[in-house]
Amino acid sequence: MTFISRVPLLALLLLVSAAPTPTLGGEELESVSRLVERVNAYFNTFQTRQYGDAYEMLASEWRKGKDDRKEWIRNTKKMGKSINILGWKIGRIGLSGNIAKVRVEMTSKSGSDQSTEQEDHYWKWENRDWYYIPVKDHRWSDEDFKEVPIPSDANKKPTVNIQVEQPRK
Repeated sequence: MTFISRVPLLALLLLVSAAPTPTLGGEELESVSRLVERVNAYFNTFQTRQYGDAYEMLASEWRKGKDDRKEWIRNTKKMGKSINILGWKIGRIGLSGNIAKVRVEMTSKSGSDQSTEQEDHYWKWENRDWYYIPVKDHRWSDEDFKEVPIPSDANKKPTVNIQVEQPRK
């Protein structure tokens, strides 16, 4: 192999090793900003116990109609009675086609126990908006997702409705 034939290979290696953090074009940036809005709105519906609104944010394959909606709301209300979401923060966003993986750090309270956990949540771009996927599809692997910059206002949430117990006198 001569030096000349190595030049394209060398150039490719330099490009790959010097690859910058991904930047987004205008349309993709809008899409990621909208994703952030939807993630915040979704968790706000749980915080404010607006379970019907949360159901409407599910991806179409998980919305099965009127009876399913009632059952989902009933089950979610039961869960909501034992867990209160105190706050959340978006940690990372990865994109793979029309699927987004959003790492959320959530603080919740169950009884007298308060905890903070990180979880990956999946969203699907369909019908010109982002919709929540309530289960992880095992066809996706972490390597499928390209991490993208989080918009600077990602963690400015809607008004938070946290009830604080006052000490008894």
